[in-house]
Amino acid sequence: MDERQPEIKTGKSKFRSEWVVAAAAMTVSILSLVVYIYQAKIMQEQQQTSVWPYLEWIMTTSTGDGFYISVINKGVGPAIVKKTRLTLDGKETNSIQLTRDLIGEDKIDSLWALYSRVDERVLAPGEEVRLFHIKDRANARLILPVPADVLRRITYEITFASIYGDCWTSKGLKVVEGGCD
Repeated sequence: MDERQPEIKTGKSKFRSEWVVAAAAMTVSILSLVVYIYQAKIMQEQQQTSVWPYLEWIMTTSTGDGFYISVINKGVGPAIVKKTRLTLDGKETNSIQLTRDLIGEDKIDSLWALYSRVDERVLAPGEEVRLFHIKDRANARLILPVPADVLRRITYEITFASIYGDCWTSKGLKVVEGGCD
């Protein structure tokens, strides 16, 4: 009994069937590896986007609440605040000095205002922090006779990161990637 593998004859050369099977198995293995690597990359990106923070700051005036600037995390993950920069007319300031500059030094003593910071904090999804809040409507009107004019004078940049280290900088309602370097 002859136990040799059958040979396939094609033109000038001879192929053994085990070589064909081996080549097919190698091709399938390599393709499986490529698909696995691609799928792992997609899963990693999906995992990172499932915890994206998204910070916005807004300036609000209302008859019931007066005037305030708040920072809100509208993302689905925690925002790690790295640094902030508040300016009035292009000059860096803080929330207390901003209030003094907008209302005037002579009226600041009678003002009922709350101040807070977001520097080096972690904001949970949906969390809102009011940077400062002038509850009294009369004093709020001193700041906001024309809200658009005040909004043009104030800039507030918040650089924040996700738990995976991805960074963004919020400039009000506009958020751009990068800024943690």
